[in-house]
Formats: sequence, C-alpha cells, structure tokens
Amino acid sequence: MPRRIASALKAARLRKGTTQRDLGLLIGVPQSHISKIEAGAVDLRISSLMILAEALDLTLELEPAAQPPRSAEG
Repeated sequence: MPRRIASALKAARLRKGTTQRDLGLLIGVPQSHISKIEAGAVDLRISSLMILAEALDLTLELEPAAQPPRSAEG
C-alpha cells in the first residue's frame, strides 16, 4: 500500500482519538493488522480500505492524474 495512504489512515485514527486495538475491534481485525496497515506493510483490497475509511469518517475519492502543461504548439 502506498505510504501516503497508510499515513493518512494513521492520522485519521489519531485525530479521532481511537487506538489501534479499538479500531481493530470495530472493524473485526486484530490490532497487529491495523499496525501493519499503518506501516504500509499490507496490500489492502478496495473493500477493506472502504471499511477502514468509513470507520475513520473518511471518504474515498478518485481524481484524474495531473496532466503535464501543453506546449503552445499543442
């Protein structure tokens, strides 16, 4: 999992004031799995990411990749 996503999940958990253990209990996984997710050591399925996002009051959005500037010649 990209480090940016793992960091965002951890930051959201901390903002919410939830422990890894409590988050794990909420979504039905062991605390050790939450730790691995936050370390970026787990390849999450989209469905698992959606469950985590919902538990952490986050939304998932897809955005177009940044496009390089077009030359004047077009």
